[in-house]
Amino acid sequence: ADSATLGGSWTINNTGKYAVVLEDVQSTAAWFGISKNSAEGTISIGSITAANRLMMGQNAAGARAHISGAFPLTAGDVLHTHWDITPPSGDALAKLRILRLS
Repeated sequence: ADSATLGGSWTINNTGKYAVVLEDVQSTAAWFGISKNSAEGTISIGSITAANRLMMGQNAAGARAHISGAFPLTAGDVLHTHWDITPPSGDALAKLRILRLS
């Protein structure tokens, strides 16, 4: 789902272990990441409550960067994307993958 105040969000439908990968290319260096069950909106990943931060990383200007991990998630958990700079809008270079492993 997309929201003007919360940004993009993805709800987990089934409890299990999930691989999560977020990739992006930005023109300037920036932090980006994923939060879990955060209602803190589209603010920077480094500014949200640490307990809600699932993962974060930084890209160099013009370079592709990705962050990934495997996490136990519960049905109803909501993942949100966060950027330090203006988040991509229809950016073909930003990709999020969520894969259920078990």
